[in-house]
Amino acid sequence: MKNLILFVALFCLSNFTFAQIDTNGVSVMDKAMIPAKLSSAQRKLDNNNVRGALTEFREVLGIDSLSFMALNGTSECYYRLKKYKIALEYYNKSMATQSFVTPEGYLFYAKCYHRLAELDKAVEYYEKYLKDVAPLSPEFAETKRFIQECKYAKSMMVKPVPVTITNLGKEINSRYEEYAPSVTADGNKLYFTSRRSSTTGGKVDEKGDYKFYEDIFFSQKDANGKWMEAEKVEGKVNTESHDGILSITPDGSGMYVYKNDGKVSGDIFYSQKDLNTGEFSEALSLSYPINTKNRFESSTSITEDGQFLYFVSERDKGLGRGDIYVSQRVNGNWSEPKNLGNVINTSGDEKFVFIHPNGKVVFFASNGHLSLGGYDIFKSEFVNGSWTPPMNLGYPINTVNEESTLSITRDNKTMFLAAEFENSLGERDIYSVDISNYSMVGNTEIVNNYTQAWGRIVTKRGKPIKGLMVYWMDEYGVEIAKAMTDKDGVAVTQIIADQSYQIEIRDGAKSLQSIYKIMAAGKNRANAEGPDEARTLQIEVP
Repeated sequence: MKNLILFVALFCLSNFTFAQIDTNGVSVMDKAMIPAKLSSAQRKLDNNNVRGALTEFREVLGIDSLSFMALNGTSECYYRLKKYKIALEYYNKSMATQSFVTPEGYLFYAKCYHRLAELDKAVEYYEKYLKDVAPLSPEFAETKRFIQECKYAKSMMVKPVPVTITNLGKEINSRYEEYAPSVTADGNKLYFTSRRSSTTGGKVDEKGDYKFYEDIFFSQKDANGKWMEAEKVEGKVNTESHDGILSITPDGSGMYVYKNDGKVSGDIFYSQKDLNTGEFSEALSLSYPINTKNRFESSTSITEDGQFLYFVSERDKGLGRGDIYVSQRVNGNWSEPKNLGNVINTSGDEKFVFIHPNGKVVFFASNGHLSLGGYDIFKSEFVNGSWTPPMNLGYPINTVNEESTLSITRDNKTMFLAAEFENSLGERDIYSVDISNYSMVGNTEIVNNYTQAWGRIVTKRGKPIKGLMVYWMDEYGVEIAKAMTDKDGVAVTQIIADQSYQIEIRDGAKSLQSIYKIMAAGKNRANAEGPDEARTLQIEVP
């Protein structure tokens, strides 16, 4: 009997202990679980399970609303989900629990304000961060570039280009991600990639970003020219793993596909359409030299005559992370790909390419050329045997957020763009852009106004210097063109004539010499007496 009484007493005492509530109404047991929940949330975040991490950070805040780690983690989650305004709100709450802001805190503030297009505030916080960064470090150079992006974005946003942008609505977009639009040349069928819950197999990529696997969808116009509700592409092209469209051929008879099934990651495949059934065949890998072993290939676009294939690859000997290459069809086979060179490709990342059906204008996404923020869309035209310096398509096509995939109809009236605009139905959406009043293709006035410029860089003893970058910038310091010196010390590029330029010579991140207010002479001055200093420069550097 005594033992029984003792057991009951201990049982009651145990229940009383775990049921204790503090002055804020939180149980001792719940508080004891906070470290484990924070650790679990951070592991999920490290493994790209952002929504899973967010749920656990929010659970901690339900117990302790002033937890610095939970507030900070929640802010990071919302930033990665591209909910920048909410990310900033939680970061302000986390900073309110601290006595000072760290340099990393200034950087986070700057990035949030940058993405929210509050550009003056972004510059203010980037400059605060710079005070604690070593001047020759990669972080210093990167932050200086962010500041340049903010200033560039501010100048571009006050002079928007003449386009009208329209969300394609629920017929195309969902609460999930839609991207990589690819339209047939006649503008009647639109193909795209989606990660909605109805994709084949309905599974989530637990080894990747914990979103649904990719599938390829399409929509076509009805008799009234309206887009019909999108459907999954019929046939065998979609599987239970990642299947994303890279591009539809201009006539719609085939498509280039990106696949990632655990066995293959980052290769270009091709699927042929059966003209009788409308179904697409199982996608087959393109052989070497398009795909390479253990290197990432993606983003593909073919000219309307089927003779030239443009694609992105991270193969060896490129200029940056991803470069754009072109291969020509010779006797039914693809030739050895040729790098488009440093007029187009940069030491950064070129990750998307679209060749216009006319084969003479290339559009691409890059974070290596000066952008408004992150990846922007650029274009270059093939003039006099070479590519013109890339032109940023401008605001509002490009914004302070990421724009990276597009497609244009043959008539040059409509662009389809995947973007993260404020009126999206979910994450990235696909938009229709009326470009009928914006001469992006075959602008004769601009094309005919390009002139070739070259500079020769030598030492004081006249020895040529290889590997230096020569930058041509406008009066605002915006990069217009660049070229690297060859073994003879010569850098050649194309620039628009009859404009003033600044020229800067760099060895890596180090500026060696700047020359200001150089007038680029037009073709009408090509035969003038004496050397044309705008087009022919010899510069001595230490």
